[in-house]
This record gives sequence, structure tokens and C-alpha cells, in this order.
Amino acid sequence: MPDHVHVLISPFEDVLLATVIGEMKSASAHLINRTLQRSGAVWQAESFDRILRSDEKIVTTAAYILQNPVRRGLVADALDWPWFWSAFV
Repeated sequence: MPDHVHVLISPFEDVLLATVIGEMKSASAHLINRTLQRSGAVWQAESFDRILRSDEKIVTTAAYILQNPVRRGLVADALDWPWFWSAFV
């Protein structure tokens, strides 16, 4: 999305979600700033994370994420979103 990111991950059991998100935000902020030739904050300090405990919730959440650019009118089909990636498709 142009103004936010959705990520559905399953970290290893011994890794804290906060650690994974922090490392993703740090690495991507450095790359974004280098690409745009700027410096400073890229991401909000807070993230809106959820722990999904059932397969049904995971499927529902994945469908929501996939349809987000469609709902925003950015593409007609979710698979046309240029930043869509899945290990399962």
C-alpha cells in the first residue's frame, strides 16, 4: 500500500514478534532512505500487530491483506499488485 504495509509471518517459536518487526523496520528504513537519498524516520514507532491463533483467522487475515489494494481501487485483481508476494502462490 502507498501509506502502510501488511505482513503475515510465522516466526520461529523462540523469536519474539517485536524482534522480527524491529529488524524488518530497521533494514527496510535503511534501504528506503538510501534509495531516496534521505535520512530520518520511515516507520511509526508503534505497529499494529496481532497474534493469530487459528487457521481460520490466518486465512481470513490473508484474504483481507490480499484484497486491500483492490478495496483502495489501486488494482482490479489482487495478484496484479506489483508488491504482492507469497510463498504459496
